[in-house]
Amino acid sequence: MRGLNRFAQIRGRRLALAVLVSALAAFALGARCIENTSVFVDESGYTHIYGEMYNDTTIQGSAILLNGVLLDANGGVIAAKSTAICPPDSQPGKQSVFDIKFDQPNLPPHASYKVSAIGGKALNAPLPDPNVLVLSTDAIQLIGVPEWFPPEFPYENGDVFFRVGLRNRSQTIYTGLQGCAAAYNNAGQVIAVADDEFGYFDADDNFITPADLHFATREDFSFYMGAVPDNAAYVRGWLWFGNPGDPTSQYQFIMSGPITLQEFRLFSDGQ
Repeated sequence: MRGLNRFAQIRGRRLALAVLVSALAAFALGARCIENTSVFVDESGYTHIYGEMYNDTTIQGSAILLNGVLLDANGGVIAAKSTAICPPDSQPGKQSVFDIKFDQPNLPPHASYKVSAIGGKALNAPLPDPNVLVLSTDAIQLIGVPEWFPPEFPYENGDVFFRVGLRNRSQTIYTGLQGCAAAYNNAGQVIAVADDEFGYFDADDNFITPADLHFATREDFSFYMGAVPDNAAYVRGWLWFGNPGDPTSQYQFIMSGPITLQEFRLFSDGQ
């Protein structure tokens, strides 16, 4: 009997591995997978690969891990880095975003780059539906912050705040509302990515308190994205349920459509 149990365990593990390999192969061979990428070097000298991972399969993926590689003209590896997508799951027919930030600053110029899925889990059913209705979305960009403004003011020109109005139609009180946001240029390329926790914005203290989503009533939450490049045309936001750094969400994520940036001018002349 022990031998049969041991055989069943080994067979089960092999089957699970086969399902995972098949899922990753489906992502790699699908008509769409890694797309709308761009490369950016930030002001501290770190190189980022931004982009989307689109799941055009019928498989629910979770804990998805990507690997990004920068290559020189001879195909040699300059740098490599692995990172999770945001949200950390891959839903059929949906896209997630990623920011692969390489560990070393001031890297040599690259001739090409590649991004591929290297890890994750294939689930045999979709994650549960949180049954949360999105009532409104806004992306507010702060402009007109004068140079003489007190340094205690924590925001700068170009900073973006993503706001969402939600109604919880389930009987569950959700804690741990995580956010992802991406900025896009007119060509549809991802040119900035941010992730943080949604919360209640206190305008008096310039502080965002972590959010709890209660039943039935409308609640409005904010997410601080930070500055985006000048050529940003629109943003897109994601809401997922869990704690910061969790390898997977507890429920299906919620994704917005494209949101046009709305300017909020602090002073009319920025002086």
